[in-house]
Amino acid sequence: MSSEYLKVSVDEGVAVVVIDRPPVNAMSNALRRDVVELFGQLDERDDVRAIVLTGTPKIFSGGMDLKEHREARPALGDKARSVHEHRNFHSALRECSKPIVAAISGPAVGTGVNIAAACDILLASENAYMAMPEVGVGVPNGASALVRLFGQSRGRRMFFTGMRVSAQELYRLGVIEACVSAEQLLPEAMKLARELAAQDPDVIAAAKQIYNLAQEVPFAIAKNMENAFSAQIGKTKAARKAASKAD
Repeated sequence: MSSEYLKVSVDEGVAVVVIDRPPVNAMSNALRRDVVELFGQLDERDDVRAIVLTGTPKIFSGGMDLKEHREARPALGDKARSVHEHRNFHSALRECSKPIVAAISGPAVGTGVNIAAACDILLASENAYMAMPEVGVGVPNGASALVRLFGQSRGRRMFFTGMRVSAQELYRLGVIEACVSAEQLLPEAMKLARELAAQDPDVIAAAKQIYNLAQEVPFAIAKNMENAFSAQIGKTKAARKAASKAD
C-alpha cells in the first residue's frame, strides 16, 4: 500500500515499518487508518513472518494529534465511528498473527504507549521513555495500556501524574526486553525478529493467540482454552513439523 507516513521494507521474512510523520509522529485519524490497512496486508503476506515497528531516530510517537482532536467536533455518528476506528487501530497490531517487535526509538507518549503495549516484544533505545500525560490535557485515556505493561502503583502514578519512565527504568521493571544505544536498536530488533521469523508461522500464530487470551480472561478459563487450543494445533502438520525440528 502507499502511505505518506509509513515506510515499509521486507527482508528475509521480516517487515520493518517506520512511523515517519514529522515533527513528533503524532497519530492522526488518517494515520490510524493507514496502520490498520497496512498491518492487515502484512498479516496476509506469506513472505512476512515477523514485523519490526519503529519510529524515526529521535521519537517513537508523541501520541495523538491533539490539534486534530481539539478541532474536531464530531456528530454522534462520527464520534461512534471514531471510537470504532481506535479499536480497529489497536486490534490491527494486537491481533495480527505475525509477532511484532516494537523498537522504541525515543519517547513513546500517550498513544505511543498504547502502540507499544499492543506489540509482542519491546526494545528501547537509551534516549527513550514512556509517559501517559492524558489526564493533564483533560483526556483520561490509556489506562488499559499501562495495566498491561506496569504494576498497580507505577501504572497509576504514570496515569494520574504523567510521570516519565526512562528506558533504563523500563528495563529494570521488565517492561522492555533490552535497553540499547540508538545505533544498536534496529540491529537488535532485527536479530530478535529473525529469531521469531524462524519459528513455524502457523504455530507462532497460535502461540500469539493463546498468549493474548491468557491476558484477557480469568486463569481457569484461559488454562482450559489453552489446553484445547494446544491440542488442536498439536494435530496439525505445522506442529508435527515443529516437533520434528526439536527432536
